[in-house]
Amino acid sequence: MKLTTVCSAAAFVCALGAAFADEAPPVAATAHLTDDGERARLAFDLSAPVTGRARELVEPDRIVFDMPEVDFRLSPSVGRVIAPKSDALVKAFRFGLFGPGKSRVVIDLARP
Repeated sequence: MKLTTVCSAAAFVCALGAAFADEAPPVAATAHLTDDGERARLAFDLSAPVTGRARELVEPDRIVFDMPEVDFRLSPSVGRVIAPKSDALVKAFRFGLFGPGKSRVVIDLARP
């Protein structure tokens, strides 16, 4: 294989990689919280699927979900639970960009 062919192929791969890197992150348009006191579920309507990692933290009790960058196009006030039921599991939640290319959702729990 000629050196010019290898260089052309390498340039094409780099350009292709840059094109994929420039793709816009998934968009979160709405959030839905259901909490019956025994189970709680927080869901975001996203324009594309994302995967991430959840972990539990204590003192204060919360769940942290880290994922690739998401463009949260909803008001941060959506995460404030105005009048939580006395047996609610979730006090509030927040979300946003955590670092370059990384987003985070934090769910504040009312109890362990």
